[in-house]
Amino acid sequence: MSVALPTVLVLTSVVAEPPIDNIWYICQVPLLSKYITKARLSRVTQYLGNEICDIGCGNGELVDYLPMNVHRLVMIDRSPNRRQFVEAQMAKKKINGQFVQADITSEAFCSSMEPFETVVIAALLEHLNSPKIAFKHIFNLLKPNGKIVITTPSLMGGIVHSYASLLYLTNREAALEHHKFYNRRSLKQLLVQQGFVMEYYERFQVGLNQIAVGRKLPKSDSLFRVV
Repeated sequence: MSVALPTVLVLTSVVAEPPIDNIWYICQVPLLSKYITKARLSRVTQYLGNEICDIGCGNGELVDYLPMNVHRLVMIDRSPNRRQFVEAQMAKKKINGQFVQADITSEAFCSSMEPFETVVIAALLEHLNSPKIAFKHIFNLLKPNGKIVITTPSLMGGIVHSYASLLYLTNREAALEHHKFYNRRSLKQLLVQQGFVMEYYERFQVGLNQIAVGRKLPKSDSLFRVV
């Protein structure tokens, strides 16, 4: 006598050729990552100028949140694999932007680009081994009084992200690459040391994430700033 087994339908968002060394890897974008990205970038939008440089741009998600009056957009990432996704995003939104492969933490980073009104580093700072080098380059990428817009998880946010990644609710690779977490005081200290003044700070997502906005000071002023 045969027994009919129940039929189980599993719906997943599967990437082409997932890593063969990770049999649990089934989602192209983990469930919570889209929600976190949306919450993060929706707060960034209000601080964007007409000339924007997005460092650590990932797959170009910021493009969906750009204001209508953007005159110039450059998206930088150290991974060459990001190019096709970023350029596809810009083409979809009919934005004439540019992708640049570069490592902002490298001493060799050198840019002949005209300075920007706004530099965005969203969910990047916690991954940097050499944040002071990165901020030195960012300072040079900004016009006088230009703004740096930072989002980065709090310590508790990093812990939650790490545990959630074990369930593949957030990106596991990103969780493993976290180097340091910041709070309001340490963000302000980093900004001031590199020639910025912190103009705005806010925690969101019940304190798990945070945004800080710094303004570039003239070099003569930044020499006299103290923490």
